[in-house]
Amino acid sequence: MEFLSSKKNGRDLVLIGHNIKAFDLPLIRAEMRRCNLDTSLLTNVCTHYIDTLAIAKDSDVWEDIDYAIPTPQFPDDKPFKLENLYRYLFKDKLPDAHSALGDVDGCLAILFKLDPDLKFAKKHMKPISS
Repeated sequence: MEFLSSKKNGRDLVLIGHNIKAFDLPLIRAEMRRCNLDTSLLTNVCTHYIDTLAIAKDSDVWEDIDYAIPTPQFPDDKPFKLENLYRYLFKDKLPDAHSALGDVDGCLAILFKLDPDLKFAKKHMKPISS
């Protein structure tokens, strides 16, 4: 939680994650409460988040990069799951899937593959609420 006490060159940080709204942000808040930290500290440092899952589900993104939007190949297939989306875009397995660094690297690779100019990231950037 060290990042909560500092800003990069005085600027707010933007958190980026795949399914960050439904998974990472609630997890971060739960861990902060477990450590008896005020969850408003998070919004003091990180004012916004970008969810690459939301970007991947935006049909305009796929038109912009001239790819077919991924569709389920079989029942219960989840084409937008981080490792499945990575495999679809890069024709390779996500290195070190389900490790913190592997998922961060995969998330950023997907972000820049889908949105090299970050115009959709700006469109999908949302404020972090306490």
